[in-house]
Amino acid sequence: PTDDKTKKPDKLETTKVPGGVGKAVEKNNALDTPKSVSRVNVPQPTVIEPCNLCNTGQLQILNLKLISAPFTTGIEENEEFVATPGMLIAQRFRVVEYIGSAAFSQAIECEDIETGDHVCMKIIKNNKEYFDQSVDEIKLLHYVNVHDPEDRFHLVRMYDYFYYKEHLFIMCELLKDNLYEYQKYCNENNLPNYFTIPRLQRIAKQVLEALAFLHSLGLMHCDLKPENILIRSFSRCEVKVIDFGSSCFVTDPLSFYTQSRSYRAPEVILGVPYGRKIDIWSLGCILVEMLTGRVLFLNESLQTLLGRVTAICGQVPPEMLSRAKFRMRYFTPRGMLYELLGVDSDSGVSSDDDDEDDDDEDDDEDGDDEDEEERERKRQMKKNTHKKKTQNQRPKSGEPQYHFLYPKTTTLQQRMHTDDLLFVDFVTRLLTVDPDRRPTAIEALQHPWFNVIYPQSE
Repeated sequence: PTDDKTKKPDKLETTKVPGGVGKAVEKNNALDTPKSVSRVNVPQPTVIEPCNLCNTGQLQILNLKLISAPFTTGIEENEEFVATPGMLIAQRFRVVEYIGSAAFSQAIECEDIETGDHVCMKIIKNNKEYFDQSVDEIKLLHYVNVHDPEDRFHLVRMYDYFYYKEHLFIMCELLKDNLYEYQKYCNENNLPNYFTIPRLQRIAKQVLEALAFLHSLGLMHCDLKPENILIRSFSRCEVKVIDFGSSCFVTDPLSFYTQSRSYRAPEVILGVPYGRKIDIWSLGCILVEMLTGRVLFLNESLQTLLGRVTAICGQVPPEMLSRAKFRMRYFTPRGMLYELLGVDSDSGVSSDDDDEDDDDEDDDEDGDDEDEEERERKRQMKKNTHKKKTQNQRPKSGEPQYHFLYPKTTTLQQRMHTDDLLFVDFVTRLLTVDPDRRPTAIEALQHPWFNVIYPQSE
């Protein structure tokens, strides 16, 4: 403390240590000599070599801003951030209104008090697993936005991200309703269906352009559904694809725990190695649902989902079935589709309630991803799937009951209720069971349906 303030610290030299990071040490090794704490003027390590790996350009570096009040520490009590209208987040973003929530996050509309802009703030629950998944989403959004600087490919823009009060915040552009919510709004208010075939043509084109771009970057969206396509403009029928929380690179290890169940491709269900075309399948499901107002493949389990797929789109080709990792979960050696009541189809563990007439039963492994209304619609599958019991009495405890499924065969055109044959043909190609025969996004954009010019009144 009595030292001259102008006195410079002892000269440092840098010593390399394993890993490529330089370690600052005092040249005369004075730090190794015990001294009175009050007399030691500890030098600051000013010469540090950067990590060699970072210099090679082989690692991506993103900086996460940590925002907090000064002189405060502590753990937040709630896993979920409580946002109320009017409150300020990070002394800059005023909460306007609640937008919606998902399994591990909530979305709110905020006003940037410095610029006056309105943004969508995605707030992640205070949970390690959710945090890690959201960090992946940030990396992918950054990657996608960097490769689309002019905002041409109908993908949501991320503006910023930061860590505040033990929650990860992702700030994106503010869009309007998602397809599911707007269709629900039209139905509840007795309005004409907004999603006419001409508008679906515009939506399909934009989504395919988004997918073609993503796929060209080696990415799969992996969770395309009506809730993840948001309307940008009602009058121009412009949309954007959102939510990259489940997205992955085609070079990543494959996970068969992906895609929301009603929009899940057959190859994912069966455990066949899959690729970008799983997103094409999901788009086909979405277009039919938007046209008819009903989920195309209503289901109550993966078995009934597969049964509905084969009833509408045709049987699984033998060659594809031979490569299916999970074929024994769904088919007997003779190719009969079956399910086991009282057994979780994904885990093989007996359930507590094996009564198939219990409407509260739902073995959806995506449970939090799908709301109650969608699950209610799925349960209606019982009206459309014919089951033959191998025995009439309730099985004894621990003994699963085999049911063979005989789905009622129908056609896609019958389900779509339209005479627009080009549109039916387009969707039929998207919903080709064999992914090897299903078109890519670029191939789908070449379909003659996109050459049809509909009258303005439509």
